[in-house]
Amino acid sequence: SKMDFRPKNKYLLVDPAEEKKPEQNSGFILPDDYKKVETHKAVRLLQASSESPYTGAVGSMLLVPANMIEQVKVQNNTMYFVPETAVYGVFYK
Repeated sequence: SKMDFRPKNKYLLVDPAEEKKPEQNSGFILPDDYKKVETHKAVRLLQASSESPYTGAVGSMLLVPANMIEQVKVQNNTMYFVPETAVYGVFYK
């Protein structure tokens, strides 16, 4: 059974999983290990603390600096955190 995890100290639990986009053939040949460095990323908000102003935005996409996403591995789980202060904004439909 999966435990309910609630972040504290102004951290947000996020899912940085990327939407897979179809490969576009630009005509350029890039090395196999080439990786585009993203400076900003849209992440899905999974959980916020009960005191967080983002509690009502759970499930929404947030715009954050890519270098502020922290990866934490605990008991065979990989979790990703972003500090509330790093969030540029929330995407609403």
